[in-house]
Amino acid sequence: WNFAQAFSIFSDALRVSNYTTSVSGDLAFEFPKKNWRLFSGQLSVNELHLKNGRAEMAIAKPISLTANKGMIQTRDFEINGPNTYFRLRSAPQQPGQLALSLEGKIDLALATLFTPFLEELRGQTQFSLSLNGPIDHPIFAGTSYLQDALVKLKGFPHAFEQMNGDATLSNNKIVVNTVKGRLGGGVFYASGNVKFLDLGNLPIDFRGSFNDCKLNVPDGFNTRGSGDFAIKGNWLPYTLSVNYDIDSGSIEPRTSSTGKKNLSEVKPSNFLPKFLSVQRFSPINLQLNVNIPKELPVRVAVSPVDIRSKVTGRLKVNGPPDAPLLTGQIDVARGGQVNFRSNIFEIQSGQLNWDNSDPINPSLNVSADVKATATLVNNETREYNVHLRVVGEAKNPKISMTSEPPLAENDLISLVTLGFVNDQQNTTFAQPQTTGISDNSYQIGGAILNQSLGINRQLEDKLGVRFDYSSSYNQVDQATRHKFTLRKQWTPVFGTSASREVGKTSTSDVKAEYKLNKRLSVIGQWEGQDNSGANTTSTTTKSSDNIFGLDLEYKMDFK
Repeated sequence: WNFAQAFSIFSDALRVSNYTTSVSGDLAFEFPKKNWRLFSGQLSVNELHLKNGRAEMAIAKPISLTANKGMIQTRDFEINGPNTYFRLRSAPQQPGQLALSLEGKIDLALATLFTPFLEELRGQTQFSLSLNGPIDHPIFAGTSYLQDALVKLKGFPHAFEQMNGDATLSNNKIVVNTVKGRLGGGVFYASGNVKFLDLGNLPIDFRGSFNDCKLNVPDGFNTRGSGDFAIKGNWLPYTLSVNYDIDSGSIEPRTSSTGKKNLSEVKPSNFLPKFLSVQRFSPINLQLNVNIPKELPVRVAVSPVDIRSKVTGRLKVNGPPDAPLLTGQIDVARGGQVNFRSNIFEIQSGQLNWDNSDPINPSLNVSADVKATATLVNNETREYNVHLRVVGEAKNPKISMTSEPPLAENDLISLVTLGFVNDQQNTTFAQPQTTGISDNSYQIGGAILNQSLGINRQLEDKLGVRFDYSSSYNQVDQATRHKFTLRKQWTPVFGTSASREVGKTSTSDVKAEYKLNKRLSVIGQWEGQDNSGANTTSTTTKSSDNIFGLDLEYKMDFK
């Protein structure tokens, strides 16, 4: 029997596939109805093999355990492997009573099959244990040692590593005298106890402290600090309470395209214990209190806004490690920056709030100002004080702007996007009012196409091609002109560009540049002009001009 397959109910398929297991033997027991403790029967194992990577253990010859009216005897009950052994011995006893001794040294990599809620388990444990008293309520006593162990919880990004410690077992209670190890590059210490009372009643009480640890909990909160922790509870899931004082670090919540996390699931079954028959289960629930007494850099990037500042505040993290929820507030320091449409706004006030919500989706309330210089349609310049307000959830923020002097919404977008404002009161052009508005709208449209839709970014990421689009109103031709440009740098010394300008007169332009050195370049350029639309009379003559040029360009820096 390959018994590893039976653990696929609890563990993922990958973990089970890492094991090589087999057992063969016979099992036969009889339990009297009146007093089941006086049972009889035999367990004989002819073959037993368990292997996980380099760790393995097996029996060299058949082993057996027999019972005669409640008295248990063992014969050759020993399992061995490289740096691993397990021995069970029996002594004379009374019916219905236990008198067994158990000793061994186990490679913990062999135990991962039986610990489905741990992502990784390594190290060595050595133990000596006696079981005495009634069969249904045995009394444990003994000692145990842990050497160079590593434990990693599912969903928790950091492993408890280089763990060493010792424990004593007495009166069905494990007392962990001390455990020392490393966590996130820092050191932690712990001690506590585990009581064996009954099935479903296994009280745990551990307490400890950690110093100078670098943690990433939750994801995107890269911090360094110290604190204390406690693991308590009577049964799964246990509660991990942490008080964490942050000394330094940065906060940058990471958003995903779907906004959802891929969470591992345990398929519910009627045959599973109740605590397992849920869609998602973790043996640990976090209760993490985070204190940020010193200013900490934070970045929240949500298109089209990028907020960078320093913050202080307090947070509470609750839930399983793979899907924690946050509650609390952090205050954004005055003088931080908001990058919006390539403009750097200075933060005047701000808060990030979580109300039992996803770490990557705080509620924003940020106010920022910038002084923007605009070019008017008559080429004059004017300075505006622009106020930006960002409110709502980070995944879908609401952005509003006002200015002094006041501007219409279209002009505000044009101001922060292009640095251009259509101010008809200052223009001296002899043209209809709609002309300037059209010119402004075309430029806004080009900026939105380039920035908001992200066409430029997608082409550059996938093809290495830079795309630019612009549209303007030509007052001489009294017509709109649209220009499309593609650029690609093939090598550090060779690049090309191609553009097409469409209007009454359409122009195509292809340019190639080869750098001979840092100062000298050879530039080849072809320009083709189509005049088919230049004549608006009824007898339109279609013509085209082609120009080819070859230039040498020499660059010199003047100080």
